[in-house]
Amino acid sequence: MRLPLYALALVCGSFVSCSSEQRSPTETPPVKPVADVAVDLAISGSTPLFSSRANAINDSGVVVGSAAINAGEVSRAVVWRPPGYGFEFLPDQNAEGGSSANAVGRDGIIAGQIGCGEGAVSCTPVYWRAGVLHVLDGVGQVNSVCPCDSHTLVGQVVIDGALHGALWIDDVLIDVGTPTGFGDVQLVSVAHGFIVGDAYGDTTTDRQFATPFRWSPSSGWTRMANIVQGQGSTFVADVNASGTAAGLATVPALWLNGSNSPTAIPNYEPEENNYSADAINDSSVVAGTFRGGGHPFPSPGIWTQANGWRPVGGQMYSVVKDINNSNQVVGFDLGGPAPVALLWEP
Repeated sequence: MRLPLYALALVCGSFVSCSSEQRSPTETPPVKPVADVAVDLAISGSTPLFSSRANAINDSGVVVGSAAINAGEVSRAVVWRPPGYGFEFLPDQNAEGGSSANAVGRDGIIAGQIGCGEGAVSCTPVYWRAGVLHVLDGVGQVNSVCPCDSHTLVGQVVIDGALHGALWIDDVLIDVGTPTGFGDVQLVSVAHGFIVGDAYGDTTTDRQFATPFRWSPSSGWTRMANIVQGQGSTFVADVNASGTAAGLATVPALWLNGSNSPTAIPNYEPEENNYSADAINDSSVVAGTFRGGGHPFPSPGIWTQANGWRPVGGQMYSVVKDINNSNQVVGFDLGGPAPVALLWEP
């Protein structure tokens, strides 16, 4: 989709600002040891949570996601703040279907959606600044906050029944459409001028059927290659300040420093290959799940170039969602009657 000139100028100006903070496109050593202690966020507050999911964490250790206190209640957007990690529900206009916080910036801006659960007709993209709800234009959701200034949010909006990539820059919605030949797309991550997303043939948004893309205001959509074209699933999950993206290209892979050609992440135990690269920080430390070390199911883990894969917790049904620059990892465990939000601390 062709952007109006004023919108293109707005996007480019924002990207120039973000790009001035880019880091060197090389791996740097982790600033702390990798995570290995699990904090159960479902019981960290004064009241236990029946259901909880941790979706994102910023460099201050603030965790956001969704939660419900009682069985049968819809989940609502929630924030856990260090050091005690007691939970706080975010205002969501008591939207039918509840709400979810999907991303948090370095300055504490939280973004996500309201009204997206069962029985709801559509989602409303929103963000919270200092605990105050701000409703954005469009029907859709926010998936990521640019860490450089929190003025750029990315996600998707529904246009004529299809999912289009969306940016909100200083609350202004910019619809960037879909890649040629694809009906639907989600923008999943933004960092310092780099934006990545996944395109689909329909609105299932199942990673098994995704095709990864980069998007920029100057070049539009650029497809990211699989290791073996036409074989296995591909998706992109995250991107860091150097433009290195993490995801799956038949096997877990990195698209290094803005490249669209994948580099396989070496497996911990290739004979038990069940790995996923779900998040990456600015030191190129990857967080995901892997099946190794005798575990019968995929477990949460961290990969570094120096040490390869290693577990960060013993949970066997975990979903890893994010990692910050202190190597704190968040996600949730699906081994019980309801999801349990977890923080793996170094």
